[in-house]
Formats: sequence, C-alpha cells, structure tokens
Amino acid sequence: MDQLKSYNVARRRDDDPLIPLDRWVESESALATNDKSTANQQNNHDSEEQKQISFLRRATVAYGITELVRRFVENKYSISDPDNLTLQNICSIHNFLIRVFPEKDETIDTGWEVTGVVMKVPH
Repeated sequence: MDQLKSYNVARRRDDDPLIPLDRWVESESALATNDKSTANQQNNHDSEEQKQISFLRRATVAYGITELVRRFVENKYSISDPDNLTLQNICSIHNFLIRVFPEKDETIDTGWEVTGVVMKVPH
C-alpha cells in the first residue's frame, strides 16, 4: 500500500475495504434512487434523514479528494514538472479509492462508513 497516498477521516484499519471511486459513486446513486422510491412509503422525517446521511458520505469523499489534490499541488507528493496529461491522470476518477468500514461493522453510525480517500501515485 506504500504506492498509495491517503487522507483518513476516521480510525483506519488495514482490513478496511478500498472501493474505486467510480464504483462508489454508482453505489451512492443506486442508494439515492432506492431512497426516493421508498420515500413514498416512509414519513418525511426518515426521508430527510436519509438525504442527510448521503450528503455526509458525499461531503466526506469530496473533502478527502480536495485535500489530496491540494497536497499534491503544494508538492507534498512531488513529481518534477508535471505535464497536462499527468495532471489529468491525477485528477481522474480512476485515480481515487474510497476506504470504507466493512458492511458487517455495526459499531459505526450510519453516514460515517467512509473512513478515508486514497489517491494512487501517478506513474
């Protein structure tokens, strides 16, 4: 894992799964779609709570990505004189992984499943 740079937002365990960002976005979208379809069956309070939980996860991921890119720009992950292609690769959705608690972990409050964001080191 030394070829990866990470930003941790919660306690990290080495066995926490890593999910590619594009797959994580798809699963969040599926959850949102599922939440909308069940909103008619639930009261407004539950629906609003689900929106807040989803927002918390998305904001956590966005903040982690922002921190990693900011650190790169500040040369903490130095690449001598990166070209445009290198910069595009660094900012690509395929360059990020989301670290999450395993689904079976019931000690985590809903919404706090994301424990960090990992950026692959550019080649």
